[in-house]
Amino acid sequence: MSREYRTIEEVAGPLMLVKNVDGIKYDELGEIILPSGEVRRCRLLDEKCSDVLVKLF
Repeated sequence: MSREYRTIEEVAGPLMLVKNVDGIKYDELGEIILPSGEVRRCRLLDEKCSDVLVKLF
């Protein structure tokens, strides 16, 4: 099942904080589509309530 979130709160190097996320678990893989159209893979590193920290590859 595919989900789309547009709630990026902060980006620091390869790390990104995304707000108001539900239904994902630690170490899960995902994809980020950049404004240029480039697709980057990411992995969930930490979750606190509905906020998650992901690492871009």
